[in-house]
Amino acid sequence: MKTIRQSLTEIVNFDFVNASQKEIEDILPTFGMNNEYISEIPPMFSKYMGWGIKFWQYPNQLSKLLCHLKGKKINSYLEIGVRYGGTFVLINELLKRYNNYVESHCVDIIPPSEILHTYQHEFVRDRFYYHQTPSHSSTFFDTLTGVDQMPIGRTTKKIDLVFIDGCHTYPCVKHDYVTALILGAKYIIFHDISNRNSESTRLIWNEVKKNHKKTYEFIDQYEGMDANYLGIGLVEVSPEDAVFPMFESNYPGVTLSE
Repeated sequence: MKTIRQSLTEIVNFDFVNASQKEIEDILPTFGMNNEYISEIPPMFSKYMGWGIKFWQYPNQLSKLLCHLKGKKINSYLEIGVRYGGTFVLINELLKRYNNYVESHCVDIIPPSEILHTYQHEFVRDRFYYHQTPSHSSTFFDTLTGVDQMPIGRTTKKIDLVFIDGCHTYPCVKHDYVTALILGAKYIIFHDISNRNSESTRLIWNEVKKNHKKTYEFIDQYEGMDANYLGIGLVEVSPEDAVFPMFESNYPGVTLSE
């Protein structure tokens, strides 16, 4: 069992660049895992649950997503629905290995956790923003932009990577998906795409896949479970996508899927 600071220090010092997918998968639990909805988590991880950064993912799924993001040009990241923030920290740290500038945003309806507070004030310090607001709020885009951050002539902030893991009802996920496209996201991540306990997210993901040419699924499971759980879907937005013409104005001069 490790303290929050110990786990964060190990993550900040971890060599994501040279680590293999299996090495990342093996080390992830040692940073600390979430202990909610334990029926969805394999018993093999019980000793890692309830401490550290409390990330809420399967290591064999998240490690493959992290490896897929290696080397990508991503200068801004938004996670909708961060809970404790463990997944956010892991993705943010990987992005920082490949990009000199990463502006990061957390959105949730709850106050920031001790994990995120510690990460922000002791490890990141700048270009980190926590927004305690519903993603479907009428002032969401204004809140995300902040005072004096918007370049002259631009009407909407641009975010390269959006992770959707907030409200799991069909209207919420659909709304967050459209929000990501309005933000000009080059990459959009969906959580719980194969989770037996989240029918809405599975339904949305199956619809989203029809709109995009480049989609990826990280849905590995662990033996001994009674059903499929969690699951991560990734979209790389392309001008060839069926929905792209509708949102083309949100992608001015952007080279997609770099």
